[in-house]
Amino acid sequence: MPDLSWQTKAATGFDHRCFTIDWQAHQVMCPASRTSQCWGTIPDRHGKTVVRVRFAQAVCQSCPFHDQCTHSPARVLILQPNEQAYRALQEARARELTPAFRAVYAKRAGVEGTIAQAVRTCEMRRARYIGGTKLRLQSFFTATALNVLRACAWMAESTHASPPVSRFARLVATAKSAAAA
Repeated sequence: MPDLSWQTKAATGFDHRCFTIDWQAHQVMCPASRTSQCWGTIPDRHGKTVVRVRFAQAVCQSCPFHDQCTHSPARVLILQPNEQAYRALQEARARELTPAFRAVYAKRAGVEGTIAQAVRTCEMRRARYIGGTKLRLQSFFTATALNVLRACAWMAESTHASPPVSRFARLVATAKSAAAA
């Protein structure tokens, strides 16, 4: 997953890349050259161990960069459990921004679209039958049905499937058309 922190989104705050991490000394230095108060491990929401680094509240609140760094009284960083995992994550995020990655990911998006169509139209989340042979037969028929659906759509020269529109978006569109009339 990309870094979804508000600091990264705003491009004005201090995200993980702005901090100097000393993995051997178990300390982090912020952009204002202040050192972290505590370093410990905690389980994340999936039960995996992550490193939690916290800066002292008094130090953070007196910092001139506090508003660019955090909205809470003190900055807390959640890091990968070790340096190798942290570096691998940063390298993967950097690789996602390259054109080569986008080209490879476009293929994946097509495959995911096919899977989504199979789930929506053919209810592929559940096996209708018990046993490997019957399950393979169900998958074969589902794939055949998808191919027939796509061939019919191609022959009818219909446009690509549009993303689903939420009820709220439909309501807004209805209200706009009613207001225009």
